[in-house]
Amino acid sequence: MLSRMHGEVDLKRQFAEHARDHALKAISELSALLVAGESEMPKPEFQALKQAVASIIGLIERDVLSSIYAKHGDLDDLGRP
Repeated sequence: MLSRMHGEVDLKRQFAEHARDHALKAISELSALLVAGESEMPKPEFQALKQAVASIIGLIERDVLSSIYAKHGDLDDLGRP
């Protein structure tokens, strides 16, 4: 998404690390929201939240992290190809 939004963006390494860290933290926080919400919400509302969170995490993975890893593959701790 970064490259789609601003043309071909040359991500500087320091910014790439910063962006990756924030994106991963957002995923972690959203996951924690699901853990907390599961026992506190009625099942239909929780399922809707779960779908929304899954969509958001997917967007972060696809549009933010993949752009970072395309330019700085060594920042991907999972070592994806």
